[in-house]
Amino acid sequence: EDVTFWDRMGDSALDIWASELKRKAQLQQQAVQLGLAEQAKPADRSGFYMGKQIALLDAIKTKQDKIAALEDEIRTDKVHMTRVHGLDAEESYNSKPLWETTGVSVLPYRDSSMTGLSKRTPTGGFFAS
Repeated sequence: EDVTFWDRMGDSALDIWASELKRKAQLQQQAVQLGLAEQAKPADRSGFYMGKQIALLDAIKTKQDKIAALEDEIRTDKVHMTRVHGLDAEESYNSKPLWETTGVSVLPYRDSSMTGLSKRTPTGGFFAS
């Protein structure tokens, strides 16, 4: 019975695909029995996956190395930034006049014997202590 694709148009695509796979397997088996082909060996994919794992591990390692190098650069730049900031602060401090760097203000007074009472008499003189 010779059935073409157009004869099977009523079947679902999955059924057509499954029947074609079965037909291909039967033809392969017949070719092996007649000695026209060798028995198909399953593909050894272990080497493929091992190669993929090695490639991924290498990619991860190089990215980690890049991260470490960038972190080192960041640390170095931070050290340089603090040095430049210190030099800038020192230069701005040295370039100002003395009264701007020290400041002019009234010194706070601290009474050594706090009694809460005024130290002056009503006439303006000091109490003798």
